[in-house]
Amino acid sequence: MSQPNYTIEKGADGEENFIHTSGKPYKFKMSDVTVHLTELLRGQKECKAQVALENAKMTNILEHNPIIKDLSDEQLHAIHLYFSTKVMRDQFQNRLDQTEAQIAEYTEDVAEIKRQTGIEYELPTLPEVAPAVEAAA
Repeated sequence: MSQPNYTIEKGADGEENFIHTSGKPYKFKMSDVTVHLTELLRGQKECKAQVALENAKMTNILEHNPIIKDLSDEQLHAIHLYFSTKVMRDQFQNRLDQTEAQIAEYTEDVAEIKRQTGIEYELPTLPEVAPAVEAAA
């Protein structure tokens, strides 16, 4: 790929010049390049630190769980998939338990309202949806 051609557009008095790039519909200032490169360098530094941190975590995990050292990436991936799915299932089960407790509370409250006031109220219902598969242990 050939290098683009750059041309300068003079900035107003005391202002920075603009750079035009051939074949591109925009112009920029060198200060824009500085800002973007600074952001990239900051991101690079953060990524290097995160890589080092994750390496340290992995070392710690292996030291405390030597059984996983001999597992293949495929086996580790399967364990990860299962565990992340289990975490999601547990979160939804917790939400379901809380929701069912609230429904039970509403049911009791409506029954008490009816007993005390005589107001007839039928609790709304939704059609049952059968689970796709039975839950794993």
